[in-house]
Amino acid sequence: MSALKILNIKFYILLMSLLIAIACSNEQPLESGNGGGTMEATLSRIQSQIFSPRCAIPGCHVPGGAGPMPLRNRDESFNVLVNVPSTEKPEILRVKPNDPDNSYLIQKLEGRPGISGSRMPLGGPFLSESQINEIKEWIRNGAQKN
Repeated sequence: MSALKILNIKFYILLMSLLIAIACSNEQPLESGNGGGTMEATLSRIQSQIFSPRCAIPGCHVPGGAGPMPLRNRDESFNVLVNVPSTEKPEILRVKPNDPDNSYLIQKLEGRPGISGSRMPLGGPFLSESQINEIKEWIRNGAQKN
């Protein structure tokens, strides 16, 4: 087999692997099912799509876990996040309604300079930009218990 043919086969395999990896992504887009644009970011959706599967896992944001507050369900997450001072930086609210840039949760998820400790989720994989943007949108819209 010629070197060019081998190179073409390797390129094809790499391309197909990349396409399969993209197609198998489990990230849920923030879109409505009716083709009418995007859905409103809600705490219920964030809880089911992000907090429960990525944060409220053994050893992390559950009772007895390393995380300072449990995030097991929507009501619990709302009560420990919204208008509550951060444990690490009490001068900053975990979630400051209408102000995602000054919410410690966003600072931790983005790994911004000045945070105490590490970027979350600890050790990664980190949330995608679209997942963080969904949380920012919920905060920007008042961080309602919806």
